[in-house]
Amino acid sequence: MLEKPYDAVSDGLKHTVFTPVSTIVDEHEKSLHTYLLLNAAASPDIAICLEGFSPAYRSLFDVSVLDNLGHVAPYLVQVNAHSDVLDWWLADGYMRQWGIIVRSTLPLIPLVRHFKKFTK
Repeated sequence: MLEKPYDAVSDGLKHTVFTPVSTIVDEHEKSLHTYLLLNAAASPDIAICLEGFSPAYRSLFDVSVLDNLGHVAPYLVQVNAHSDVLDWWLADGYMRQWGIIVRSTLPLIPLVRHFKKFTK
């Protein structure tokens, strides 16, 4: 097993994920946004670190339950190739399966609304 799996995947994954790609939607070209969909139930560090890094993110759970369930909530986090939160996830969470990378033409809030449907 690699001592530092982050080193082995970081550059290749960033290149694959952040190479500019556009898609045609309704006859208009739209660029893709990149997100991490993180499962805070996989690690107690996730919710704490998101507050520390202060990226653009939202929980998929309603605000009314975050006091009780924020430590296990799923979070959608907007990232770019230079995001500290992305580097942290690649180093600590990628190999531990804390979440997945999502690309979408949707901005953060509409994508959160879409994913919330699957948490009910």
